[in-house]
Amino acid sequence: MPIRRTSSLSSNGIPIAGGTIVALSLLWAFWPINTFSFTSPTRTVSFSTGVNNFNIFSGDGADHGFNLTHDPPEPTFYDDPDLTYTIDKPIKNWDEKRREWLWLHPSFIQGLQKRVMLVTGSQFNPCPNPIGDHLLLRFFKNKVDYCRIHGYDIFYNNVLSTPRCLLTGPKSHKTVPESDDQTGLVYLLLKEKEKWGDKIYVEDGYYLEGYWKEIVGKLENITERYNGVEKGERRLRRRHAEKVRGYSALWEEYLEGEGWRRPFMTHFTGCQPCSGTHNKLYSRQSCLDAMEKVLNFADNQVLRSYGFMHSSLGDSGSVLPLPFDYPA
Repeated sequence: MPIRRTSSLSSNGIPIAGGTIVALSLLWAFWPINTFSFTSPTRTVSFSTGVNNFNIFSGDGADHGFNLTHDPPEPTFYDDPDLTYTIDKPIKNWDEKRREWLWLHPSFIQGLQKRVMLVTGSQFNPCPNPIGDHLLLRFFKNKVDYCRIHGYDIFYNNVLSTPRCLLTGPKSHKTVPESDDQTGLVYLLLKEKEKWGDKIYVEDGYYLEGYWKEIVGKLENITERYNGVEKGERRLRRRHAEKVRGYSALWEEYLEGEGWRRPFMTHFTGCQPCSGTHNKLYSRQSCLDAMEKVLNFADNQVLRSYGFMHSSLGDSGSVLPLPFDYPA
């Protein structure tokens, strides 16, 4: 896949099948730009998003994860009966509300700058296509695998939302669901560029959303080339816990400038797995076969950490144990 520079989301983790990257773009796009500085007796945790500086006492500074049972009695915006999560009544003074909530819940401060939430979903009713719900479940598993490995939160929704709905939370970003997320971003850039332009990042240096017809036929060759690199470099094929992410950086020196790296995302445009009403340019079977291969290709990268692999990309039902030090 062509690349001109490394994207922050282009690590050599599992690729994502489907169209979720714009959802992530929206998360960042609608997060108000401010500069926060959280101070404790032992250290200051600072991060920048743009306008104001805030100092918040954060206890002893120890990072022991979120304290999910701590909710002090002091009132926050959650206690405001007039506050709603609808677009027709937008939340005012969000930065102040968010800052006050974090003051009272300091365990959520650590790592706030790099926190990511992936938003995904599907229709509220069963798929007309008999295999549609099975495919949507596998697509969702693919996203869950990716988020688990990279330490991201994931939010799934299958409720039919009206245009008034707004999702928000003080420890994460906020996003407005659009009927067409790409069109929504383009509209904001065209109509309100001065307001939103500096808050939206458009990635054009990495092949984020690859067309499936261009990708599927290359998957076996990509696997062989990765295996070839691993044969000559033991540190790349060393078994490790799936949470250990330092191996992505090791791979970069071997992939820099190459056009055959694993695709980050495969977009099955025209296939419509849920409705089954695919574009007449493609056959139903070609769409199904391609989805199975791409999902198994991604699944293999998860299974490798446990010493397994699908016997072929076209076989979803069985896996084979790999010899130690594979593919030496």
